[in-house]
Amino acid sequence: MATFKLSDWEEEEDVSLIGIHSSLPAYRVAYYINKHSDHCFERKQTDHELFTDRIIATFPVYKDYDEKLQTQLYLVANRFKGVLKGVSGTGLFETIDEEEITVTLLKEYHKVDFILKIEQNNMSYPVQKLINDLNKAQSFTSCYLLDYFKLKNKDYLIFE
Repeated sequence: MATFKLSDWEEEEDVSLIGIHSSLPAYRVAYYINKHSDHCFERKQTDHELFTDRIIATFPVYKDYDEKLQTQLYLVANRFKGVLKGVSGTGLFETIDEEEITVTLLKEYHKVDFILKIEQNNMSYPVQKLINDLNKAQSFTSCYLLDYFKLKNKDYLIFE
């Protein structure tokens, strides 16, 4: 059976990712993005869930839609910290063990605290201007563009 290969195949995604370093909680990060840019992020009703073998990690998601540029924006925390409870021993010597566990949404960018995903229709969104505005804010340590094509699990960034 013949095998065909596409020689000029380029995976085109109209997605940009911005990594944000901040020690603030997610709702404060959304507030400061709204304050320092012309966005209005609102928290979605449901959190983004990631199922691991030991725990279900939930990540808060904030959404904004820019009607003028027809662009969807999502803000999501990159880390989930939870407590895994277990029981060891039996009878009188039974103890409850608690283990703090951290789950990272994008393992390739494990040091990034928050991910800002920009879904564009025509690649006309001023991403660099947004990065410059966010870097001027005192609340964020740094903000920079991430390489979307470096990700192995792009499915983790589907929020609808």
